[in-house]
Amino acid sequence: MKNLLYCMLVIAIVLTQACKKKKDAEPEKIEQPTPATPAVENSAAYAQLKIGNYWIYQRVDVDPQGNETPTTNYDSCYIAKDTLIHGSTFFWLKNFSPLFAYQEFLRDSANHIINAHGEIVFAANDFTTIFASGINVNPPNDTIYKSQYKMTDKDLSITVPAGNFTTSNFQKKYSIFPNWANGVPLRYMNTRFAKNIGMITQTQAIFLSLTSTVERRLVRYHLN
Repeated sequence: MKNLLYCMLVIAIVLTQACKKKKDAEPEKIEQPTPATPAVENSAAYAQLKIGNYWIYQRVDVDPQGNETPTTNYDSCYIAKDTLIHGSTFFWLKNFSPLFAYQEFLRDSANHIINAHGEIVFAANDFTTIFASGINVNPPNDTIYKSQYKMTDKDLSITVPAGNFTTSNFQKKYSIFPNWANGVPLRYMNTRFAKNIGMITQTQAIFLSLTSTVERRLVRYHLN
């Protein structure tokens, strides 16, 4: 009789412990991955605004169908010096070319590259904002074109004489009205930059009387 009671007591204890373990068991927790924070690109790394830096470009003619004709003409850009404009330091970028000579004063402002007029000319992280837009009218009321400036083609790989580069593009888009379109209603001026290199290609000024464009393509460069 004692053995029977002892056995029943042992069985009761085992069942109690088994029930207790089952009751106390918790579901396995699965760790959720933390969303990755988008990397913030440094716009200044794309512009390479440092005194003494220079870039040499070959000029290429491009027709409306995209056919390219390299020329024997070359030009260059270089950072001549820095200067103060309204209390801020700008870098003087000079372009040496017999046909398209120009100069710009540029600086990094809040991770945007701007010119001396405060206009954005490159932004490594903003591919949604329209930085400028407008309508050009031939008086009294003949619209010539509508324009829109924004960043496009993030991390596009292109090949130029200097090599293969991953670029982002500051694009000027022009919607030409019929009286002025000359058969090409859309025109684009693309300026593509590569990180730690600078400007890789640039569409030169557009003439509505011509259907072809000229693009500068990087041949070699020097960075300090």
